[in-house]
Amino acid sequence: MENNSTVDFYYRANNYPAGFWIYGVICPIISAFTLIFNMLVIVVFLKRKMRSPTSALLIGLAVSDILAANVINIAFVYVHGFLDVTKPLPYPMCIIYNVTSKLAPSFHTTSVWITTALGIQRFIIVAFPMQGPRFCSIRTSTVIIIGTYVLSFLMYIPSFLQRRFDPVTILDESGNEITVCNCTRGQEILSINKLQNVLRSVFGQLVPCAILFLTTLLLSRKLKLETKRILQLHKHENTETERRDFRQIRRTSQMIIVLVSIFLFVEIPNGIVFALFVFYPELLESNIEQIQILSIVLNLLVFIIYLINFWIYVTLSRQFRRELKLLCGRKLCGYREKINIGMSTTFTSIPMT
Repeated sequence: MENNSTVDFYYRANNYPAGFWIYGVICPIISAFTLIFNMLVIVVFLKRKMRSPTSALLIGLAVSDILAANVINIAFVYVHGFLDVTKPLPYPMCIIYNVTSKLAPSFHTTSVWITTALGIQRFIIVAFPMQGPRFCSIRTSTVIIIGTYVLSFLMYIPSFLQRRFDPVTILDESGNEITVCNCTRGQEILSINKLQNVLRSVFGQLVPCAILFLTTLLLSRKLKLETKRILQLHKHENTETERRDFRQIRRTSQMIIVLVSIFLFVEIPNGIVFALFVFYPELLESNIEQIQILSIVLNLLVFIIYLINFWIYVTLSRQFRRELKLLCGRKLCGYREKINIGMSTTFTSIPMT
């Protein structure tokens, strides 16, 4: 039913190729591991020894990654795992699916901005070693985290308001009555939605990626120059403390560079595809199947990125590994002791010949 002001339709989920396996099985499994590993990240970085402006941003990133990966999990599993996506969604699952499908990109935008803040912060600390630590404080990082969460949510408010859902009873193919969602969308909202998509594309993806790419290049260059300067300046001096401090800064910066580089590897193609969708929609309409497949691949890579940050910390941060071992050590030691006692009992119970 259509007129000059509104468009009414029964709400359906997107029918993606291999939607059952990708969104009903693989993504929920990745999200579950993301929750477990990022909770470990949060606990480790909250330790007194690990607290720093960088670790504060990494905690904010871990929280946003958890929310982005898991907020839509229940809806994904139920809709793509158990329902026929070619049919209208039952009420009120349609509302849950719609809201969570807007919350997930909102939290992802938060992750994008926090990652951008990480890149900028590390460049300031390395490029301006005297002024940087005063500007890049834990308090500043906390304000940045709160600001990114608030701004990303505000940017997505039009998405939550563009549709109205009403329960309506219809007959299914078997003649049984089912309650589905009648979705009403005002035509004036479409203009607001287009503006929101433009803002999301420019300020939520393209601009952050450009800033991150530039700061990562500058940070890598500055690290090389500072390494040469420190080695030449103290070549014949016994200044192990200063060298150790610089090595710590360099290791942390290298970890952030790897994290940002992997992030850009996924986010730049994602941003380009979304920009094409926003600015050249007619280009995508003629290649809708290929675009859907590409979108699925990029979305899957985004889910993997949520999970992979933990392994970057484990691989590149000696201090993180040490604190993680201390966190898990007692449980592991207790488990090993039980195994050793059991093995010892088994071995000694066998008569020796």
